[in-house]
Amino acid sequence: MEEKESYIRQSSLRSHSRLSFFTDGDPRWKHQLPANPGCLDYVLFPFRSFMAWLRLLADNYSPKFLVMLLLGEHLLKGFVGGGGGGGMLVSEKVMYRGRASLQTQQAYFSVTGLAWALKPLFSIITDGSAMFGYRRAPWIVITAALSTGAILMLLMLPLPPIALCIAFLIIKVNISCTDIILEGQWTEKLAAAPEYAPDLMSFVYMGMSLCSIFGVLVAGPGLDKFGENILWVCIPIPAMCALGALCGLTTEKRAEEPCGLQTECIYKYRHFFLCGVMAAVCVLGTAALNLLPVLGQELQFVLSMLLATLMCVSYMWLLPASIWKPCLYLFISNVLSLDYSSVTYSFYLDDAQGMQRQKCPDFCPHFQAWFFVTVIQIIDAGFALLGSWLFKRTMSGWTYRRVMGVSQVLVMVASASDAIQFSRVNKLLGIPDEVFLMGKSATISTCFMMNFMPMMILISQVCPEGVETLTFALMAGITNFGSAVSGLVSAHLMQYMGLENTDAMESWNFDNAWILALMGSFLPAISLCLLPFAIPDKRMTDPIRETAESEQTELLKGKAMDSA
Repeated sequence: MEEKESYIRQSSLRSHSRLSFFTDGDPRWKHQLPANPGCLDYVLFPFRSFMAWLRLLADNYSPKFLVMLLLGEHLLKGFVGGGGGGGMLVSEKVMYRGRASLQTQQAYFSVTGLAWALKPLFSIITDGSAMFGYRRAPWIVITAALSTGAILMLLMLPLPPIALCIAFLIIKVNISCTDIILEGQWTEKLAAAPEYAPDLMSFVYMGMSLCSIFGVLVAGPGLDKFGENILWVCIPIPAMCALGALCGLTTEKRAEEPCGLQTECIYKYRHFFLCGVMAAVCVLGTAALNLLPVLGQELQFVLSMLLATLMCVSYMWLLPASIWKPCLYLFISNVLSLDYSSVTYSFYLDDAQGMQRQKCPDFCPHFQAWFFVTVIQIIDAGFALLGSWLFKRTMSGWTYRRVMGVSQVLVMVASASDAIQFSRVNKLLGIPDEVFLMGKSATISTCFMMNFMPMMILISQVCPEGVETLTFALMAGITNFGSAVSGLVSAHLMQYMGLENTDAMESWNFDNAWILALMGSFLPAISLCLLPFAIPDKRMTDPIRETAESEQTELLKGKAMDSA
């Protein structure tokens, strides 16, 4: 057995192929047709090639870990969470209807979205402490147990809106925590076998995308027929992830200290850990402020903005300039891209009880969930792939500054189509709502992915060696926090635009929704002024990690001198 494992490792190190189907490594890693193939050989060729690809991944990254990725990334994050914005949890968008105003709904959507901004906290906990000899697996089990309880509460108890928000927050915390843990694990594994990194990333994200599509295929018709009871389908998945972690599928090594803090690691990267703590305080504080009914809406908003400012200042003080500058740009850009999803769902989607037809019989499109959730999100996924291809085809040789500027303008122009449909101009032009929405979704998804790809490349490139996972979590955390703050700003604006639309109102008003959409489309133009300051003017193919690492060294020296 040891000889076989040694041969596999040596073969993988000798191979320099980026596509495993054509690798020169272990013959089991590729499938070839026999000398005289029959019809069955041709029919089974795709399946056998796929199995050979899985053997390559299993030999280099452990079959146990692949199963854990299937459970945690494909089923939990993909099917349940929709990759972070859909899947079965799209039911959250309709469960508040009739129980809270649109302003309150938007605030609660932002609070549950803060689970993704807590990634720095999860990274600190898992990297800086151990429990029963393991740093990561116990937290998958703990959050999975809490998530299962939250789903059961949603299904079995008549919860008020604030309790609904807390339950969905717990479910998303489970997904976010499991996601950052598995990201940390595969980062370590890719360092040991980097030549097959594209294969592993393809396995993760292709599987996640397919499961996300399957999730909306189930969620759309399920919401029409069963309402919120469709969430029963999600019950086994967190439990399966917990069972996988208990069975050792994360493949993590036992920590040297069975319990307690990993003090050496914390001290070595103390400014990154402190930044993560400050980020967690700001995120948790924002969540608490918007869940406490005792505070007035104006005071909640002001305090939330102060915490957002504190988070930005913490990044600027504690992190190297090559990291905090892009973080600041991504945060401001996301805040200015107003999130008004509560208005969107209330305007487009009718529920099983037909509440939209009662409150707004003539103005709204009255889409059913099978169309608005399933069909539209499948279009989003398909054209996101087109956006990825167009980015690679046309922009991969550009500088970060150029590609992020051009793609941001494309997103702004495409997003303005929301204002056209909210104002019903498309009806005046004779364009049916269904046709316009499909075209609008396809255009926005394509442009958004062209804007998203360079951001992810930049984040991965500036992470200093030795603290990649925490740095990635910090950058992703402030980006997601910006999206949540954007929702809070939108909720505040809804109050002044008459877009509250509660169940007690005889009719719903969307007269000013187009103004909110137009603001969300063109306010990000302000962030373009920061491009020369915040984004490096280097090609995406040029290395920039050395700059971040040298700045990290200087930062450590400076902090040491200050403490002396």
